Amino acid sequence: MWKLPSRRSLLTIALLFAVGLVAWMTVPAPEGMKPAAWHLFIIFVLTIIGLILQPFPLSVMALAGIGVAIFTKVLTPGQGMSGFGSAVLWMILMAIFISRAIIKSGLGQRIAYFFVAKLGKHALGVAYGLGFTDLVLAPATPSAMARGGAIVLPILRAVASTYDSEPNSPSADRIGKYLTLTEAHMNSASSAMFLTAMAANPLMVGFATQFGVTITWGSWFLYALLPGVLSLLLTPLLCYAVSPPQVKHTPEAAANATAHLKAMGPLSTHEKLVVFVILLLLVLWTVGAVFFHVSSVTATVVGLLVLLFSGALDWSDVTGERTAWDTLVWFACLLTMASFLNTLGFIPWFSKLNAGMVSGLSWPVAFVLLALIYFYAHYFFASLTSHVAAMYVAFVGTAVAVGVPPTLAVMVFAFLSSYFSTITHYGGAAPTLLFAQGYFPTVEWWKKNFVMSLFNLTIWIGVATAWLKILGAW
Repeated sequence: MWKLPSRRSLLTIALLFAVGLVAWMTVPAPEGMKPAAWHLFIIFVLTIIGLILQPFPLSVMALAGIGVAIFTKVLTPGQGMSGFGSAVLWMILMAIFISRAIIKSGLGQRIAYFFVAKLGKHALGVAYGLGFTDLVLAPATPSAMARGGAIVLPILRAVASTYDSEPNSPSADRIGKYLTLTEAHMNSASSAMFLTAMAANPLMVGFATQFGVTITWGSWFLYALLPGVLSLLLTPLLCYAVSPPQVKHTPEAAANATAHLKAMGPLSTHEKLVVFVILLLLVLWTVGAVFFHVSSVTATVVGLLVLLFSGALDWSDVTGERTAWDTLVWFACLLTMASFLNTLGFIPWFSKLNAGMVSGLSWPVAFVLLALIYFYAHYFFASLTSHVAAMYVAFVGTAVAVGVPPTLAVMVFAFLSSYFSTITHYGGAAPTLLFAQGYFPTVEWWKKNFVMSLFNLTIWIGVATAWLKILGAW
């Protein structure tokens, strides 16, 4: 049934267009900048504000930005639609389809029960079990929400209930708080480990080409390996200190998980097919280009076709995966606008301007300062995607302009983009869902996640920088 948009939505859109028109007509381009670059910047800023306010869904707002750019002839129709031809975009789209098979087959749930059964006799072991589940699923699940919400969260809640640890009550301290806090950060660590673990990662890979940096699936994984492993190993221990559970020993959790595994029986044919495809993809993504001359995109196509031809996925699963098609639209639109901001000269101009603000500082000091600003600016964002779209290119450009090696800047800012959603209760889909369970009061969530952020920054700036140096990336 047709339903009119809300008055708030219509007023917000009208206000955005009005502000844009006034800025277009009255604010001239800064000296040394082409009018087209300035006008595209105005459109881009208003698009980002639209992504934050979301009077309409994210993809609608992103498409509106491209539509205005084409209508005003800032971009030609071909330029405006160019982002839809991105190979990285289609790779992430197909990876989302493949992740649907993991959930549909029951493999994701089986993996979670396996880890809890093996490690879950202690609260710390349960946390590692849930986190390792997230990690194992991450390479083929480009949605932190799908891993943390659809697969891990139900088992987390079941474990907490086993020990009478309920949300919105003093019993939350028994084990629910600890597991919730740990999963939020293990989920972020998994997102940082793999190019295909989060939808915004390929977006940043696309942006990186503007700085002459090419990132493959294998190189991303190699760059993230040491800081990622340290983060995954240390996070449950630190969370244990920051939010200690009252229940230390959890033999019932392991026993319940073992019972669920027995009830599920042996691996089904569909589960075996999904396991085969995931292993095939891991091989092709890491060494396929070197040994088989198969690109990461081609490998993903092969994996998806195997699932479709075998019946592990139906075409209706593909056409009904709304998250994937939604990603297609907003990803392409944002990639296009950011790319042409660089092509038309805005990003080089803005980077040079910002570089002047940190002039006189050595590049390592400037780099850390820029990284901290980029990270904690997320207090003002309710969307990881909008933050990346608004600030990633500009901050990487500024870092490069002050002397930071391009690959170092590209990767560290990308890693941090997986983590800043945890610092608030509204910063990203997975942490927001975990917070919404009710185990944490808002102030306590902010305080404990600020402590965790100091640890995360140490790992993903300090250790990552040293590791990239060892690898010869800079």
